[in-house]
Amino acid sequence: MPVYTVSGDCQTGADFGERLANAVETVFARAHDRVLIIGNDCPEVSKNILLQAADNLRTDQLITGPASDGGIYLLGLTAAQYRRDAFVNLAWEEKELQADLQTYARALDLRVFALVTLHDIDNESDLLCFLKRNTDSLRRDLLRLYRAGKTVPFFFYTPAYSLRFSVYTRLRAPPFTRRA
Repeated sequence: MPVYTVSGDCQTGADFGERLANAVETVFARAHDRVLIIGNDCPEVSKNILLQAADNLRTDQLITGPASDGGIYLLGLTAAQYRRDAFVNLAWEEKELQADLQTYARALDLRVFALVTLHDIDNESDLLCFLKRNTDSLRRDLLRLYRAGKTVPFFFYTPAYSLRFSVYTRLRAPPFTRRA
């Protein structure tokens, strides 16, 4: 299965809906009739979720990966399900996107398969919540830095939401005593 990366520097369109529509159309123009779209702001997406989405897309269902904030982290659709005008005008980058996709599906008489709801990361608060929820190696490494009292630069960028911020913080740790 081919993978296409559409980074910010090669996107075209006046807004997010147009940029995403143009990327989808590029994939369809390359003789693919199905596409799974995932962003870069949901680190909880797993291989199993992607396989489940791909399997269900074969059944001609519209696939959504609902995010806890009302948006989505994944969308799967076929060329037959795609209607540019309606697609571009969905509530992209808004908490009403899931509801809008349901309306889109009803208008086209499509069945929707919703994957498990996950948390995406749209801002610093979401990032901190993610780190609290997860015990993977990233969290362990950050905690190790925290305990060591290291200064750590963080840069977080989500082009899908045109959000940029950086946090430069001195991580504190409890005092320790050096043994002689």
